[in-house]
Amino acid sequence: MGEEIGARAYETGKMRVHHAIFAVVLGAATAGCHSASSPPASSGTSAQTCGLSTVGPLIGYSHRTTPLPVASGGAIPDGTYDLVQMVDHLRETDPRRSNEAPALRMAFRFTTEERSPNHTEGSLDAAVDVPPAQRCERGRFATVGQELRGLRARNNELSSTAYSATPDGFILLFEHGAYVFRRRS
Repeated sequence: MGEEIGARAYETGKMRVHHAIFAVVLGAATAGCHSASSPPASSGTSAQTCGLSTVGPLIGYSHRTTPLPVASGGAIPDGTYDLVQMVDHLRETDPRRSNEAPALRMAFRFTTEERSPNHTEGSLDAAVDVPPAQRCERGRFATVGQELRGLRARNNELSSTAYSATPDGFILLFEHGAYVFRRRS
């Protein structure tokens, strides 16, 4: 299933999102799910392998029917960024809808190796915890206009997502929602 995530839409609760850069981490997480009593899969994608771990509480969806922000691109400074919010822009919260699903942690570490007037490129470490699975994978990234591209090192799968840089992080924009990341201090 993990190899298929970048090639198809990934259903998260009731929100259908076309994951792009998340193929790097979600593919690794779902491919190697294990119970707390079993050892991690030996795929070489544990958090120790790439030296990046997630921090903080699990993040669940928030719901609001405000318009989805418009992608503006921009510079993402080198550093580590943590997921702080996932917003479904189609539905409002109600008693029948949980804000806790899917409840995960995610972090990205960007290291720029090349800058030019029309793009930035470098290495990307990506970690995700979808309890009980914990995964980390190395890859590559590039920014081109309002597009953040990711390349999984494990299978050379290329993905792309609209994004906007913010003063303290960045926002990944999908068809119906946004994932907000803040720079780690």
